[in-house]
Amino acid sequence: MNYHKPVKTAGFTLIEMSVVLVIIGLIVAAIISGQDMIRTARINNIITDFNHYKSVVSGFDTKYEALPGDMIDATDFWSGAVGNGDGDGLIEANTESALFFVHLKQAGFIEGSFDGVFGGSGTVIGTNAPYTDITGATFWPMDVDELQYFQKGYRGSGTCATLDCVNILSFGKEVSASWPFNPVFTPREAHIMDLKMDDGLAGEGEILAGPERGLSGCSTGGTTPAIGTDNYDFTNKDLECVIGLVLP
Repeated sequence: MNYHKPVKTAGFTLIEMSVVLVIIGLIVAAIISGQDMIRTARINNIITDFNHYKSVVSGFDTKYEALPGDMIDATDFWSGAVGNGDGDGLIEANTESALFFVHLKQAGFIEGSFDGVFGGSGTVIGTNAPYTDITGATFWPMDVDELQYFQKGYRGSGTCATLDCVNILSFGKEVSASWPFNPVFTPREAHIMDLKMDDGLAGEGEILAGPERGLSGCSTGGTTPAIGTDNYDFTNKDLECVIGLVLP
């Protein structure tokens, strides 16, 4: 009778398993780091876009003595112009908001294709609003009843005639049949953007931060932030902020 020695199955030693775990950890760390770098790059591109819009709106105003979207005689300057604003110095949401990009395009300040119409679908990226480096998010100009109303996530009463009104270029996520007010930045991200473009204060200066409707985690003032006294709520790590640039 022949006897065969049992074959020993080689297994991982503790050292080999440790090496494998270290490699896996390094791969995971590299993936996370890469995602963070991509996110940072995209945010920096949005900052660049904000600065570009600030510059071109100022240039448009200097050249035509009007604001894009609000320009009362746009059809006199460009053949095939979609429409005119009312010339009152405010970019009324949302009809003049949609004309904002058309007027800038027709004046040669920006690229893109825009129909200038705010219909039942609201803001639609690639139709009446520009594409950006953050998927599903875009810029949208509008008049706000007071700076504080933007920070509360809505336009207030909607009547600017008797209030201290300003024009804001906001940046947020698309919302069906409305303007893009869904949050796209964490409070920490919004603060970094604010520092790079302005004073780093959530409720003061040219850069303002507002929460999505119903959310309260963007600034320390919650849903009723006080202008000039509240800061970004760094305890909140979620996407809570919409950013707005006060237009010149």
